[in-house]
Formats: sequence, structure tokens, C-alpha cells
Amino acid sequence: MSEAADVFLPGRDGYVVLDTESQGYARFCPIEIALARFSPEGVLLDSYSTLVKPRVSRVSRVVTELTGITTEMVRSAPTPREVMGPVRDFIGGSVIVGHDVGANDISIIDHFCEAYFGEPLRSRHVDTLYWSRALFPDLGHYNLRALAEYFGVEPETYHRALDDCMTTSRVYQKLLSAAEQLAPRRRFILLNEFVHRNDAKEKKSEERHDKPRVRRPLDYAGLPVYTETKKTAAFAHLAVLHIGRLTPEGARRIDLFVRGDAPQTESFISAHDECGWTADAEGVLHARSMSVASLNKLGRVLRADGCRLYRSDESLAADAAPQAQEPLVPRAVHSRAASASRSHRHIAEPPVEIVPEGDGYDVVFVDASRGVPAEWLEKQLGVRRENFFRFHVSGDFALSPYEMQKKLARLGWQSAVRDE
Repeated sequence: MSEAADVFLPGRDGYVVLDTESQGYARFCPIEIALARFSPEGVLLDSYSTLVKPRVSRVSRVVTELTGITTEMVRSAPTPREVMGPVRDFIGGSVIVGHDVGANDISIIDHFCEAYFGEPLRSRHVDTLYWSRALFPDLGHYNLRALAEYFGVEPETYHRALDDCMTTSRVYQKLLSAAEQLAPRRRFILLNEFVHRNDAKEKKSEERHDKPRVRRPLDYAGLPVYTETKKTAAFAHLAVLHIGRLTPEGARRIDLFVRGDAPQTESFISAHDECGWTADAEGVLHARSMSVASLNKLGRVLRADGCRLYRSDESLAADAAPQAQEPLVPRAVHSRAASASRSHRHIAEPPVEIVPEGDGYDVVFVDASRGVPAEWLEKQLGVRRENFFRFHVSGDFALSPYEMQKKLARLGWQSAVRDE
């Protein structure tokens, strides 16, 4: 995928606005995708919108409160495999416009296009977040709501994909008008900065390779204790960590809340099954145990994702809810007993669900606190891994759902076949 394109580019031939809504704690997990095609003047010509069945068992309550999308709404929705063909066909060779579209929305579409069609999108894209900062450097806030209010755009709602597409197009038209009115010298400077905006980063990266890498350990006791204030609420990337027991050998009973996109952290969690990672319905991640080396690496990947690190003296609350018109933040912490009760309430019985999906079925570890028998599952014919707690089974030689149920029982895992 190319870098974010020049703000003037789509003005000639029209453009397609892309927006997705996702389940926050799972990587590449869209629950809604919307596309809208506009003329160069911003007239709506066509649109495509669909809910998407996520690859997690349920939509978290935080996401539901933010978007209005519930687990029941997406339970019978088409899968990513079913919608990516229409999405790719709708985009075609058009320029894509979106708000922070390259880092979020296009990365999701690229992931599935590479998986299903063997290559990512080839479309150029215009990022309204980048160009709003370049054209209006003194605004202070650049989220879609803030820009809409500044430009006098009145959307029907936020955090539904098609409505956000309409708002983004109106904001883009305002940015395009501002860009076209620039003095020639100012326009030249902005476009020159756009072309070379990654040069310093690349040079710094080359210099860094010449220096020895310093692996900083995670000083859990030295982390500041999280408190909910206006300052912490303003951080776009933040992580709150709680460790129930910390010894020189490692940590036990780890809770982790992450706000903002954290792709390296999600990859770390996916690669470390031995920690027994699970996620509750509100997006709080839990691990059974972790070595000192893994704990230090977790700290590094959280920092690499741009997260400010905090610790909590008590177990993280499972019912974090958003404040009105404020970024999502973890609620004040509660007692360990209350957290344990709440965690038990979110765990389904039995701990494994077998869910019909497409041409086969998914094996979902709803309670993976004892670890997941990943190595055994991956040796079975027709089994592929979807994420760190979900496997898909298909193919002529794959085990039937009830054969899989019997074999799991021999390993000590009780399961239920869910006919969705």
C-alpha cells in the first residue's frame, strides 16, 4: 500500500471513503465495513455497508456502548471471507479517503485481501487526519468529531461506519477547499513536507542499527499508579497493568487494559499461548503466568506501540465504560473478590465452544485459563489457527465436530456444539 496521497489527488476523478468499526482487543477483527463513492464535488453516488461476523465469541460491552452494535446483530452477519470480494470490487482503482485510514481501516482490508486473494489493495489513499494537521496546525484536536464541529458539519451519529463515511467526505471537501486557496509558496512547502515527511525517521532508524540494543527491564513497582484524571483521559495510547503476584522467577495473575491500537502487543499475546491469555467481554486481558523475560518483552512492545504504562494496586475492573464525549479509559479499580466474581460470570461453561462456521466449524476456547492445546490441534488434519484462542476446522479429512468433541474430552476439555 502506498503512502497517504496528496490531498488534491481525488478532486479530479472522485473518490471512495472507507470506514470500519472493530472489536478493539482483537487484531483484524472488523464488525462493520462501509464504503461510499463520491463525485469530485462530494456528491454521494453509491454506497456499500455491511455488518461482519467477528472471529471472537462476543462483542464487548464497551464497543456496543460506543457503536450500538451488539453480539446478536453480528451473530448471523457474513464472515470477512464473504464480504472482502464485494469490498475489493467496490473500491476498484479508486482513490480511498479516510480518517487515519492507512493505519486502521486499510490495514484490515489489506490483511484479508492478502489472505483470500494473495495481494493487498493497490489503491492510493488520502488521510484526512494527516492533512487536517498539516493545513490547520493550531486546532489542538483532530479526531473526526472535533473536525466536524470545527467545520460546521452536522453528522447524524458517530461510530457507525456509513455515517462516518458521510462525515469524512464533508470534512475532506473542507480540507480540499482550504488546500486550493493556499498561496503558491505555502502550497509548495506543504507538498514538499508531505513528500519528504519520512526522511528523518529513516535516517534515525539507520543510525540506531549502529548502536547496541539496550533491553530495558519492566520496573513494575516503579510504574505510576493509574488514576482517572483529565490528563490520563487525554492519552490516546495507554496501558494499565496489574500483577497479582510478582517473584524473581516471574509473574502470576496478570491483568492488562490497553487503550488505542497496539498491533505489536497483540502479536506478542498471540505468540505467547503458554501465558494462558484470555480476554473478557470488556476487553481486559488476563494471563495465568508469565516469565520475567516475557514480562520485560511485554513492557517493550507496549512502549513500542506508544502506550504510557501504569500499574493498578488492585485487579482491573471488567466493566469499563466510556464517559460521554471522552476517550475510553479504565474505570476505578475494585476489590480482588469483586473482580474474581465478575471474571467467573463472563466464563462460559463448558470452557470450549464448537461453532459451525462457513465450510467447517470453529473451536473457540472461551476459558483458556489453563492454556490452549495449540500444538495438538495444529497437528490435526484440516485445522488452522485464526487467533490465540480460536481455530477453524475444515476439509475432507478433518474431524467432525463430534469427533473433535470426544478427542478434546480425552485431553480434559469439555466442549459444547453451538448451533448458531
